[in-house]
Amino acid sequence: KQGYDQKNIRRRVYDALNVLMAMDIIAKDKKEIRWLGIPPSLLQQQPNKNEKRKRLLMQEIKHEEQRQHDLMQAKQQMRSIVCDKMEQYLQIRQLVHRNQQQDSISR
Repeated sequence: KQGYDQKNIRRRVYDALNVLMAMDIIAKDKKEIRWLGIPPSLLQQQPNKNEKRKRLLMQEIKHEEQRQHDLMQAKQQMRSIVCDKMEQYLQIRQLVHRNQQQDSISR
């Protein structure tokens, strides 16, 4: 029963993701899901009831979009740092290897 429930939940999640992709709210590239935001055309269709709630939701959306942007920038910075460290490691490794070769030749 638990396996069936997990499959059912997974199916519903995929359904929800497909709906959000069809509405251009998210974009999926392989396993990475990016938040695109709510299209202005959808925002204009909402009724004018609960303006305060609508404003709060818009603030949350803007906050989430900013958070997503900040995370993407942090990811790029970390990727750059890791690449630099890897390059330094490889250079040191080559230097050690070269020194070991010269040391074995001089003996």
